[in-house]
Amino acid sequence: MATGLSRLPRMLISGYFFGQAVRGTFVYHSIMQAKAAEARVPTHGAPRGQVPSSYDFKLALGIAGVIIVGAVLSPLVYIGAVGPDTTVVAGAQLPERFTEQIRGLGVLEQGEAIRFFYSDALLDIEDGFCLLTDRKVLIYSNTLEEPSVVIPFDQIADIETEPSDSFFIDTQVTLTLTSGEVVWFPLPTENKRDEEFIRVLEECLPEERPVQDPARTEDPISERP
Repeated sequence: MATGLSRLPRMLISGYFFGQAVRGTFVYHSIMQAKAAEARVPTHGAPRGQVPSSYDFKLALGIAGVIIVGAVLSPLVYIGAVGPDTTVVAGAQLPERFTEQIRGLGVLEQGEAIRFFYSDALLDIEDGFCLLTDRKVLIYSNTLEEPSVVIPFDQIADIETEPSDSFFIDTQVTLTLTSGEVVWFPLPTENKRDEEFIRVLEECLPEERPVQDPARTEDPISERP
């Protein structure tokens, strides 16, 4: 699953918009200061009840800052509320709307339970997600010619992992199948849920792994166009 946005790009997008909001606030502040300097009059001569002009500009500056920051952060709040979590989620903690969406794709069998879920999509999980159920590993992306890649446990010949200790770099999991195909997918390291995912996956595999067919080797499924 190499689609969608991972944690680092999301953070960069959030940082960019926040930076633009801060920059806009300072620019507006500079403009207001310049106008205040031009329009400033001695406060001791101001009629009773009249607020000095410098106060008006500061008030306007504060209101404008709130509006600018709110306008920029609103899309980020929307993404956080609508989009999937940026970490591996246990099946019992998966929001119902995502569970129903997954079942609506017809990729789960009757009574099949989701053990772990992870999506690197920004808003729509169908852009890319992987599942560990009590029966298989599933990788789904609507950008693939065949959106769902279903991997029953008895078809997994080997598991290789490239662990990561960094918050910004995902752990890579590579599955070698009995057919010779190779499938890989990322798992974020947040809260060490990647380790839980891998541990449960290894426990689900049969003690005697099936033998890979040496006559067949193919490119990684997740890299297909």
